[in-house]
Amino acid sequence: MGSDVSPEVSEFLWDTMLFYLAPRLFPHPDDDLKDLPIDDHDWSMDRPRDFAERHEFAEDDLPNWPSSWPVTVRNYGKWLDLGLKGPV
Repeated sequence: MGSDVSPEVSEFLWDTMLFYLAPRLFPHPDDDLKDLPIDDHDWSMDRPRDFAERHEFAEDDLPNWPSSWPVTVRNYGKWLDLGLKGPV
């Protein structure tokens, strides 16, 4: 993930995913978030807010999810990174 997203996003994703998956599984950047054993709506509802609060920006500043992107861990990280960069 380090080549795809900032260190802040990579750390957040690792901590967040391990909370749900360890010790049985480890997240892979190309895992489909819908297939991981996570609460159906938790990854999409709570985590963006938690990330925004941690990095002191408004959750509403996160862009819309690009419709052409599959919902993978890697793309989730890229999307969070867009929030770090602020409005375009």
